[in-house]
Amino acid sequence: MQGLDFYELIGFRSDHPEPHHGPPDAPRLDRVVIFLNFDGTLVDIVSFPDPVSVPAATRALVNELHQRTGGATVLLSGRSMRDLDRFFPDFPGTIIGSHGAEQRIGGKLWQHSAKDSRELARLVQMIRGWADSEPDLLVEEKPCSVVQHFNRAPDRMAEALNFMECVAAHSEGFVLHRVKLKTAAEILPDNVSKHQAVEALMKQWPSRTPIAFGDDLGDEDVFEAVNRFGGQSIKVGDGDTCAMFRLAGPGEVHDTLLDWLGTAVR
Repeated sequence: MQGLDFYELIGFRSDHPEPHHGPPDAPRLDRVVIFLNFDGTLVDIVSFPDPVSVPAATRALVNELHQRTGGATVLLSGRSMRDLDRFFPDFPGTIIGSHGAEQRIGGKLWQHSAKDSRELARLVQMIRGWADSEPDLLVEEKPCSVVQHFNRAPDRMAEALNFMECVAAHSEGFVLHRVKLKTAAEILPDNVSKHQAVEALMKQWPSRTPIAFGDDLGDEDVFEAVNRFGGQSIKVGDGDTCAMFRLAGPGEVHDTLLDWLGTAVR
């Protein structure tokens, strides 16, 4: 096992060429849809449960993009809607949270039927019971899913993943999702995903070109969808990817978006 990276561990290996290092040319903002991941894209990743700080300049940047794209700026994240609303309290646009299990479109909130379900409660109880045997294994409950974080116990990663895989395999209607490389695993409804949300939203903007920024393995399906739509996919950070472009981190994302806006956002 030693020497394998996480993508090799789970069997993912991209056959796509290395993306161009740097952003694509500035687009006409009134002709695109911009999909923005949160952790690792707009802000640096922190280890759960450490707090996340979103600078006022980042909130202003996203709000300005919303205005300049005519509402076609989408926050697309594995974070819960509650977290995203707290991070961006003034953002009036579309938010896709919990990997697609929570959606706010046109001001209306939709949540998957897994919310408050007996099956999800059973999963939470089972996973909490197992994690209680190790104080460094942390469990996060979301409205429609449950996450086990093992960033504080990396030596338990293989065992934790195996347990979560077994639980998901015996839970009808749910599937395992690996989160943020080596830090967590999440069990969520099997009929939601970021890329499905992207494909559905593109029907609302059929004449626009999609542009997606993301950093995680879970964003690869988003990149594939955006590529199929003739758009531009932008990987943030290291790792194999099918994205067309690569940026080093959130700082370069901010610089790129500010350049596209053509003005400093305060």
